[in-house]
Parts: sequence; C-alpha cells; structure tokens
Amino acid sequence: MKTVKKLILAFALPLLAGATLVSCEDDNDTVSKKPTIVLDNEGGFIAADTAVNPNVALNFRIVAQQNASTKKKINNLTITRVFNNNPEVVLDSNMNESSINLEFSIAANAAAGTENFIFTVTDKDGFQDKKTVAITTIGLEVRNGDIRHIAGPNGCLGSFDLINVLGLTSGADDANKDMVNTDQAGAAFTGSFTANNATRFVVGNAINTANFNYDNATEAQIQTAYSLGQATATVNNPANATGGLIFVNLRGLNRYAVIRVTEVNVDDKSCNANANNKGKFSFEYKIANDVVLN
Repeated sequence: MKTVKKLILAFALPLLAGATLVSCEDDNDTVSKKPTIVLDNEGGFIAADTAVNPNVALNFRIVAQQNASTKKKINNLTITRVFNNNPEVVLDSNMNESSINLEFSIAANAAAGTENFIFTVTDKDGFQDKKTVAITTIGLEVRNGDIRHIAGPNGCLGSFDLINVLGLTSGADDANKDMVNTDQAGAAFTGSFTANNATRFVVGNAINTANFNYDNATEAQIQTAYSLGQATATVNNPANATGGLIFVNLRGLNRYAVIRVTEVNVDDKSCNANANNKGKFSFEYKIANDVVLN
C-alpha cells in the first residue's frame, strides 16, 4: 500500500504544477491584450484625486489606445460617477476607434463629500482598462452650539470649539477656545464672548450683510463679508449684530465660518438652577468641511 500511495502522489504533483502554470499564463495573456487609458493633465485637465468648490466645472481629457499587439479596436467608453455608493453612468459611448482623444466636462457636486469618477474603455474582444479619480467637494456644513454664563458651574461649559463642535470647560486648552463667555459673576447674561486663540470675528453690519444670503452662502462669500468690517477678538452683545450674523476667521487659517444668532436667553436655567450666573447663548453656524483645497 505504501508503494501505491507514493505513485499517486508522484503523479499528482506534476498535474498541480501544470495547472498553476496555465493560470499564470492566462493572467499574463489578459494583461497583454488590454487597451490602455490615461487622463491627460496638460492645460488644467484633472488627472488625479483633487478637491474643488461646489458646482465648478470638472474638465477631463481621456486618451486611450487599442492594444498594440492585438490591434483590436476600442468599441466603448464608459464614465461612471459614484457618490454615496450610488453609481450613475454619465457617458456610455459606442465607437470603432483605434485611439480616443476626448474632452469631457461635468459639474462638481453641490453637496460636500467625495465621489469617484471611473473611466473604462473596452475593446472588441471585451478586454478593458480603467482609471479612477476621486473628487472631493468642499461644502459648508451647518453646525450648532451654545455657551453659558462663564461664572456658572463648571459643567455649564462657557466656552466653545467651533472646529470640533464642542462645548469646553474653563480648564480646557485655550488653543481650542474660539468663543469664551465674558459676562461677569453676578451680572446679567449678555452672551458676549472673546477668543482665547487666534480666531477673529467681524460683526454683521449694513454693508457686509446687504447682499449676503446665509442659506446659500459659500466660503468665498463669507470671506468677502468678513473683509467688509473690523476684525476683533471680542464680540459684545451678539444679539445686536445686523441680521444676527457674525463672520469668523478661524485661528488665523485660510478658513472661514458664519455664525447666526438663534437666541440669547438671559433667564435660561437649564444648566444652572441658581438665580445668579444663569443664561445661554444659542447659535448655528456654517463652516467648510475639513478638506483643504489643493
């Protein structure tokens, strides 16, 4: 029996090796027969992952060639757009070409987020080549916050971090304190605040709010409005801002936001039941997501 087992094993090994060789040859054969596709970056065309503002034109130049060995012509070019895991074919073009040099333009998303554009060429034998580019749209997100009387209990959070959307205690790092309530102990709450870092504010005025539409604002428009006023670290009585708007440059960076006052409640006791040092300043704000433009 031992002799029989050895013979079977000796016969099986060459068969397995042969199967492996055939598989490798098939893979290599597939690669050698593919057409080729590239994205040309000359002249400002997009050829790599990038970040853009909402709704701008995305311009691509697609260059493809039939396989040099098989000479099988390209018979299809497909461009698929994938956003939030939803694929959408935005171009499906049949053809009979040995080469392609095509310019394609489409508007970027209005919504913030990242989408993939997949460019696929297929030849007459069904062999394909693909290129994928990720486009990240810089958009404004609506966030909410509030600050309480700074002299209230420590848990009342009299400071706020605009970037991380976070109320902060008095003992938190000053580098993250974009807004710190400045009302004095025993005094009525006004919602006034200051920055303990490099964040600066421009209070809404007749000029910078005249043509400003909060609901449809872009970061560029916020930056323009910010430039039409006096930047300061401190805002007194935010409820008095024209239109309830306060324009923000965050921490000296090339990053802007706009605050809209929703309520200054001098009698709010939701955090502090005591008669003194009560009150809450509530606001919402629009800020660009955390992606930086190239």
